[in-house]
Amino acid sequence: MAYGRVASPLRERLDWLIVAINSGAYGGTVSTRSEAFFNDFVAATGAPIKSTRASRRCPALSGDLLELFHRGHLTGARQTAPAGSRDNGVPTWFYAYRITTAGR
Repeated sequence: MAYGRVASPLRERLDWLIVAINSGAYGGTVSTRSEAFFNDFVAATGAPIKSTRASRRCPALSGDLLELFHRGHLTGARQTAPAGSRDNGVPTWFYAYRITTAGR
C-alpha cells in the first residue's frame, strides 16, 4: 500500500496551470524554478515532490508544462541559470514558458 501524495487528475492540473499562468501572478513567464509557482502548483494539485541534495523537483509540473507546450497552449524558451544557482549539481539551463493565444 502506498502512502505517498496522489496528484489531481491531469485535466484538473492542466486547467489549474492555464488559469494560474493567465492570472499574471507569476510574471510573464513561468518555470519549474519559480519557487512561488512551484509551491502553489504542489499545494493546489497534491503533486508529489522529489527532493535531492541540490533541489526539489515535481515531475507532474514538468510533464504538465510540456503537455501544454505540445498542445500549443505554451511557448518555451531555454534559459540559462544565474551563475550562483549552478552549484551543487543544479542544471545550468531550464525552460521558461509563456502562454499563447491558444491558451488564453
